[in-house]
Amino acid sequence: MPIVGMAGLGKTTVARSLFNKDSIGGHFEKKIWVCVSNTLEVNSILSWILEYLNPTKAGIQRLDALLKNLVQELEKKRYFLVLDDVWNEDPQKWSNLMTCLSKLRSAQGSVVIVTTRSASVASITKKVIPMYVLRSLSVDDCWDILKKRAFPDGNAPIAKDLETIGREIARKCAGIPLTAKIQLLDLAPIPP
Repeated sequence: MPIVGMAGLGKTTVARSLFNKDSIGGHFEKKIWVCVSNTLEVNSILSWILEYLNPTKAGIQRLDALLKNLVQELEKKRYFLVLDDVWNEDPQKWSNLMTCLSKLRSAQGSVVIVTTRSASVASITKKVIPMYVLRSLSVDDCWDILKKRAFPDGNAPIAKDLETIGREIARKCAGIPLTAKIQLLDLAPIPP
């Protein structure tokens, strides 16, 4: 299932929250997280998966050895794999990776989530399940993020002039949650 959206919208945060849910751990026997970025070399990804599952097997590079070891780790097991921050749009490389994953003889119901900024990557990776597209937040949502970070006591009244300034900052965040979160760091006074 691809999760697609522009930088800072929270694709990794959504994937991480799913990955860390207790109910996910109860449904899947193995959970694997791999940060891919622009590298979409099948052997590298399989090696990272194997290393995540069993650090003592780090460094294996030959495809046949990787597949043999991954079968030992994942055979008849349901896994939850996150490929985070994927950029590569080469359909042949994706096909090769999916072919390798299909050889692992894992249990039915295994899941692969791909986070990406690229709609092209999402369209290549999606199979039956449609992609999940993250949208920008509203100004009110950005204001809520700013307000919670600036005023941790949610019950305290906020002066009207501070709210006006805060909403203007929220508007300038352009609906990007990460921008709203870091705005206060830029505004914080530097200690003497």
